Amino acid sequence: MEVAWIATHGRLDFVGTVDALLERFSLGISICPITPKLPSWQISSPKLPNDPSDRLIGATAMAEGIALVTKDRTIRDCKQIKTIW
Repeated sequence: MEVAWIATHGRLDFVGTVDALLERFSLGISICPITPKLPSWQISSPKLPNDPSDRLIGATAMAEGIALVTKDRTIRDCKQIKTIW
């Protein structure tokens, strides 16, 4: 959802359709499902960013025990989320 939003709002240079871009992005990666435990991560982690998309991304990373690759300062400043960059 985040990549689609960024692409449709001119914040990402790409050739072709958003569908084709998302298809290319999904090759060779795992896509984590939105599970029932994510809302509890979001509620129990008040220091997550305020943006709903960032909260979902951060809660997913925390729930899955994975680091995020991001240059987003708000996410990187959240000490509960392990980031790379």
